[in-house]
Amino acid sequence: MRCPRCDGLMVPNRFQDYWDDMDRLFFNGFRCLLCGEIIDQTILVNREGLEPVVD
Repeated sequence: MRCPRCDGLMVPNRFQDYWDDMDRLFFNGFRCLLCGEIIDQTILVNREGLEPVVD
């Protein structure tokens, strides 16, 4: 999988969220080895339908 931010290599990762109020302490996602971008299912759902920002 390629990173949408920098086109670097995304690797599967297991993350820990101490502040999650939905009792979901651990979750799976992908992390970019170059820029550190994190993508998981929640991020993908939240980004869906959003228009890209054009400078």
